[in-house]
Amino acid sequence: FLLSPVAGAFADRFDRKRIIVTASLCQVVAALGMLLVRSSGTVWLGCVSVALIAGLASFVAPATQAAIPNLARDNDEMQTATALFGAMWGVMLAVGAAIGGLFAWAFGRDAAFVANSVSFAVAASFVMLVTVRMRWLSLACNNVGLGETARPVFCETSVTATVSVLPPSIAKIKWNG
Repeated sequence: FLLSPVAGAFADRFDRKRIIVTASLCQVVAALGMLLVRSSGTVWLGCVSVALIAGLASFVAPATQAAIPNLARDNDEMQTATALFGAMWGVMLAVGAAIGGLFAWAFGRDAAFVANSVSFAVAASFVMLVTVRMRWLSLACNNVGLGETARPVFCETSVTATVSVLPPSIAKIKWNG
């Protein structure tokens, strides 16, 4: 939540594949941090681990969503992928939580934490297999899905955006295409 403005800017500025892979690999370590919680004195480690997983997820979500135009071959495919991605996200939350609960019940909390960590590693591995470059300008300047009004804005060699929720000293983010 607090990192969303910065994370969205990262997804626009940097290679989305790198963002997703790096954040997912960091989530592996954070998820394993849950194994360190063994008493009331170490509960704070669990809070830090969960905060790190959530904070890193705020980088994964916009990078994943923003990568769809880079992966789509045309406007129709982009619209279909966006619709499927949105539907899949809701199903994943419901089904994933149920499976996670059943897994923890069947195999125990430590196994569930390890499985969660493995899921982040598997996600990073699948994203590493993507060969298409997932950058902000790669599809926009080919005019796929953009009207004539939006194209000049997205295809400038330098764009400055101001994120209003940040202090002015760090709010200006400059993209160089």
